Amino acid sequence: MLNISFSSEAIAPGGSLVLLVAEGQTTSPLCKTVDDMTGGVLTRAAEAEEFTGKEGKIVTVLAPGGKFDRIVLAGVGKAEAFDALKAEQAGSLA
Repeated sequence: MLNISFSSEAIAPGGSLVLLVAEGQTTSPLCKTVDDMTGGVLTRAAEAEEFTGKEGKIVTVLAPGGKFDRIVLAGVGKAEAFDALKAEQAGSLA
């Protein structure tokens, strides 16, 4: 059975991780922490895909290390426009 949990600033010890990223905030403290855990994989993947956090864009990294099976970066657009509907849309993309 699939277990899904939501957290504001905690990182699960493994499995799959989805990070909602506002436009221009790919270097947020949480992204940096996960990037450090995976040896810079998120930075390299975001650069290769030209990912900026634009709404509707995703980057999926398979077997990134740090005990994760996959990490999904889901762009949510401008931070000031982020609301419950945008969160739901990003979740459906991921």
